[in-house]
Amino acid sequence: MKIIKNKRMKKSQLLPLGLTVIGAVLFNYLFWDELIGVNLLIFTVIILLSNIAISGFAKKPIFMMNSFSLFILAVAISLHSSTFAFIMYVITFVLFVGTSQEPAFKTQFYSLIASFAALFKLPHAIFSKFPALQGQKTKLAFILRFVKISIIPLLILMLFYAIFINANPVFNKFSNNIIESIINILEPIFNAISFDRVAFILFGFSLIGWVLYKMDVHKILGKESNNKLNINRIRKKRIQINKNAGNAYYKPKFLLSLGLKSEFISAVILLSLVNVLLLIVNVIDVKWVWFGFEYSEGFDLKQFVHEGTYLLIISILLSMLIMLYYFRRNLNFYPKKNLLQKLSYVWIAQNFILVVSVVIRNLHYITYWGLAYKRIGVFIFLIAVAFGLVTLYVKIKHKKSFYYLLKVNSLAIFIILVLSSTMNWDGIIAKHNLNHQLKDHMETSFLLSMSDKVLPLIDKHDYILDQSTELNTYRYYSDSYWDYYNRRVKSFMVKYEKHSWFSWNLADWRAYEYYKND
Repeated sequence: MKIIKNKRMKKSQLLPLGLTVIGAVLFNYLFWDELIGVNLLIFTVIILLSNIAISGFAKKPIFMMNSFSLFILAVAISLHSSTFAFIMYVITFVLFVGTSQEPAFKTQFYSLIASFAALFKLPHAIFSKFPALQGQKTKLAFILRFVKISIIPLLILMLFYAIFINANPVFNKFSNNIIESIINILEPIFNAISFDRVAFILFGFSLIGWVLYKMDVHKILGKESNNKLNINRIRKKRIQINKNAGNAYYKPKFLLSLGLKSEFISAVILLSLVNVLLLIVNVIDVKWVWFGFEYSEGFDLKQFVHEGTYLLIISILLSMLIMLYYFRRNLNFYPKKNLLQKLSYVWIAQNFILVVSVVIRNLHYITYWGLAYKRIGVFIFLIAVAFGLVTLYVKIKHKKSFYYLLKVNSLAIFIILVLSSTMNWDGIIAKHNLNHQLKDHMETSFLLSMSDKVLPLIDKHDYILDQSTELNTYRYYSDSYWDYYNRRVKSFMVKYEKHSWFSWNLADWRAYEYYKND
């Protein structure tokens, strides 16, 4: 029975190591001197299957979502290989590591903490479970002790060596001959070894080991479990009066609630005043931005959208923080809280109107100047803000905790970012701007700064390459647009043909096929 148990232990120790080594070799084979493309999809499938082989498939919501998101993002990258999708893939991979360590996590925030904790524990986890080192702790301790003892003598030896080679020319020549002989022997060996390649393989080994080696993160899970979704009333203990004790300090009952009462009055005054102020702003926006907007040549539309939008976003976030502060604890249970709740609901509703105003401002900008990354980013951000306002309403109405907001909003933001990163935004922006009603005013310098996948679209609308540089403010090119475009195409073709099918993605392949027969 003991023999069977030992065999199982060895198998459980060998499986992560074996899969990590195989994965590192495949990582090197898939990514060395390649671009990110379908190779990332293959790598993702290997990671997911290897994790299932070691831990099984845990039917836990966050773990399943992170696993599915990782796969979806890998598919998106193999289709259009956008930078946004790759950034989200990296973030999702880090979160996936956390839930692969402990699938029971319920929030992305604690998954992130667990992921970094696992990263710090990884070296110890690998070496402590390495089969050749099992039962060799005494020898390792002896080796480490030997290294420590040897450092000082070696440093002193090097000091005397430096003195003697400078003081004795014969010894210096003799020493140089020996060093040259050693270098001549070792040079062919070092030339045959690519240290960049070795470092790359070690990076792949660490990356895969980060997922497959399971570390103890139960303390982090315990901290998450201590959080509650609802706020509980905290009652202050009143001091018991001992009539026989002459030095007893008595705190009158009315003083116990004085701080809460003052906070309530402060909150009512603040929310009332800000609601009035916000009402004035919203009335102006509805009248001017929603229904009465007219663009004239002298009007600074950039300031109207950029600076105005940023200030409105700050206003919305500040509003959310203020309400979080007032409804953090016992004010949720104050007898007259209904008035404060109603003022908060009005403020939330007014912030929704503010969100709509920002959306309309952004649409005005797109109408006259086309799509751009930041303009799309504003929409994505506002979707997250709108969801946050809804959850803030739920928090106030049902006495939810900050942990509830953290759990629900972090999940929502993650889903919004993953879904938005699956889109080929370069293609969408280029198509929209090149078919815009004011397409003659679309900045050519901006279109030329996009990825290679939009080059065929530019070629189909090559009249934009004749555009005057005076209309462009995005980027300055020393050559003409035609010269820069032709260099981009040539560079793209050379780069594409240089790499193997591991770097394949659908968007670049279509661009290559477009130019291949020209």
